[in-house]
Amino acid sequence: DLFKPSIKLFWETPYDLIVFDNYPTHQISSHWQRLFAKKIIAQKSALSWISGPEIKLSSAKVFFPFFHLNSEKSISMDNNHYPWSLSENINNFPFSLSTYSNSGSINEAEFPPLKPGMIVSSNSKNIQSIAHLNSVPEIPVLFIGEEESLRSSVWTTPDLYSLYYKLTGTKKSEIFPEFWKDIFEWLMKAKGDNDMFFRLDKEFYQQGELIKVMGNKFGQLSPDSKVAITI
Repeated sequence: DLFKPSIKLFWETPYDLIVFDNYPTHQISSHWQRLFAKKIIAQKSALSWISGPEIKLSSAKVFFPFFHLNSEKSISMDNNHYPWSLSENINNFPFSLSTYSNSGSINEAEFPPLKPGMIVSSNSKNIQSIAHLNSVPEIPVLFIGEEESLRSSVWTTPDLYSLYYKLTGTKKSEIFPEFWKDIFEWLMKAKGDNDMFFRLDKEFYQQGELIKVMGNKFGQLSPDSKVAITI
């Protein structure tokens, strides 16, 4: 057995979160796929998949069903680096890059650029892209969501590491690690299940004017999760 700890221990042990980092680098057998599917369903494990430079896309495709992804074969990209942005979908989840008290804040113009990796789309309305390359067309960078009580995230570019080392030595070097800490906590249902966020229907009000407040639970898109009150 070349695995340390043994692969037998992996199959037998339940995990709150399983992370694939720069994997797969080789062909995955159909037997392994069936065992893994049974494991995550039985143990309700959350999944996180982080692309990397060693991934073989021909092998990676066997993971697509686990993360509700489709390959976008019609889109071809070069190896250039692109600026990237967060999408409005991030407002559906209890994490942000904009307001960290320990590390200051960062705006999108300061994000280290990234290069395309896996070019995929989601085949589930519950798995959303919350970040994308500012390319033509836009290429999703980070998917996250929950399908049939199983939470997952996918980072598609091969250079996630650059977000840390390109900010090393600055006051903002911990922003992306903190962002991922929040994502992992959400994936493991360690926070955010009962949190709610609200929006007002406009920014300014006259004295005595009624205020309508609308909101919903983080990460939940169903009509039952929405709340509206008038003050």
